Amino acid sequence: MPAGRLHRDNNFDALRLVAATLVILSHSWALTGSVVDPVVALTGGRLYAGELGVWIFFAMSGYLVTDSFRTRRSLFAFLEARALRIYPAFFVALVFGIAVGALVTTLPLRAYIAHADTWGYLFRNLWFELRYDLPGAFATNPFPRAVNGSIWTLPAEAVMYLFVAALGLMTLLWHRRVCGFLLAALVAMIAAEPSIVVAVPRIGSPIYALPAISFLLGMLMLLYRDRAVLHAAIVVALVALILIAAPYVPDAVPLYACVAGVYVTFYLAFHRVRVRVPGRIGDVSYGLYVYAFPVQQLVVWLVPAIGPWRLFAVAFPLTFVLAWLSWHFVERPALSLKGSLALPTPQPT
Repeated sequence: MPAGRLHRDNNFDALRLVAATLVILSHSWALTGSVVDPVVALTGGRLYAGELGVWIFFAMSGYLVTDSFRTRRSLFAFLEARALRIYPAFFVALVFGIAVGALVTTLPLRAYIAHADTWGYLFRNLWFELRYDLPGAFATNPFPRAVNGSIWTLPAEAVMYLFVAALGLMTLLWHRRVCGFLLAALVAMIAAEPSIVVAVPRIGSPIYALPAISFLLGMLMLLYRDRAVLHAAIVVALVALILIAAPYVPDAVPLYACVAGVYVTFYLAFHRVRVRVPGRIGDVSYGLYVYAFPVQQLVVWLVPAIGPWRLFAVAFPLTFVLAWLSWHFVERPALSLKGSLALPTPQPT
């Protein structure tokens, strides 16, 4: 497939919406005290819809972020772009979570505002020392105390950005064979021993292994985009392999499904059928991801007997409005600042 078409003509925006929707759908079950979301039911308890959504996000991020560094060729410009993409909406989502917590806390409002954990939720999370709870918030919900569980992936995303930057500084991103070998070796190592990711700062759990693999595979796709073979027959074969292997190696199903999911993601991303997200909507996927959890918790707090499908039906449009506002009034204005903070890239003389 020609590199130009792989790079510019794609369905990434639509797939990001799908990924965010899968996460919200999965949380609609978890936050109502259920465990069997539709994907869990289809896979016999081996996979969650939210996992699929996270893998899709990380695979596309690996592709696009690697291309971002290769295009800019500047560490400062790269870090500026990444910070402007992640932090503005993240900060607003944290403040929004604190505001929601103020509505539902069992503490007196003054005590809640003065509580060290309230401010720790804001400042520690901004430093990716994750705190999910706020004092007295959602104490009686089926999934108690957590205000925003979705942010668990952000430290891993930031670490992967720094990994891309390190490879870029070593110029490895422009040496396909060497970089490809390194990435493939890392995928194999993490697949063989997921706990090795625990040694990475701000990670601390093997739960990040499959997102990391997804990101690395996305990087490999970018490096070999001109040689990529994306075919429906391979999609069918991968799905069939998972179904056949599942009864015999159930513990390996998540890894197989992760790799297959990454392949399917890029097959759909570069499929000849294009699904366009209207410009008036914008890129609301990140907002959907970071605002949905507190909205869902608030809905459950207001309607304790609500079921998962009703929660999804109520929370998704509410979150979509917040995500639309976030994109048009927080994220897009922040992204327009690209180039105003970073040092200029030196030009050859």
